[in-house]
Amino acid sequence: MPGDGLVPLEEMVARLERLLAGSPADATDLFWIEFRRGQESNEKRRRESYDYSDRTVLIRVRESGRIGWHHTSACELSDLENGLRQALAQARLSPPAPAPLPPDVSPLPEVSGLYDPEIARMGPVRAKELLQKLSTRNETARLGWSEGRVAVLTSQGRKRIAGKGDAVVSITIRWRQGRW
Repeated sequence: MPGDGLVPLEEMVARLERLLAGSPADATDLFWIEFRRGQESNEKRRRESYDYSDRTVLIRVRESGRIGWHHTSACELSDLENGLRQALAQARLSPPAPAPLPPDVSPLPEVSGLYDPEIARMGPVRAKELLQKLSTRNETARLGWSEGRVAVLTSQGRKRIAGKGDAVVSITIRWRQGRW
């Protein structure tokens, strides 16, 4: 894992592609989302700081007209392969599902480039320094930031990836005279 706590995008996409290629299901859909959030405050009395990341992988299969799925936060290839086996086992034990809709041939929507490398490198120390520099003595400020990475791959050939260079990165700054 890189210093930002997130799995490298290229590495995760390679794992998902390998999992998709090895899936024996009639149809397989893989969804991965990972994000990192942080917040810092220049308030002296209360510590308003956190740096948090989370990951979700959803594996959905259709086998002989039956649907199974598996949800995990694990991302190693062996864990993903086990998740695929569990989704297949669930599908085999599930009642038949309604017929799937015809495949949609329209491309997945484009994700606009909202990536800012300065925000992506944000951490508690840099945020605290920035807040101290930008606020006056009697102002309290909070700075929050988030970065996300997403991949969707299907056995029907649909693929959408958003990460470094085009991931959604946001920043929120709140100012107040005195304390919160």
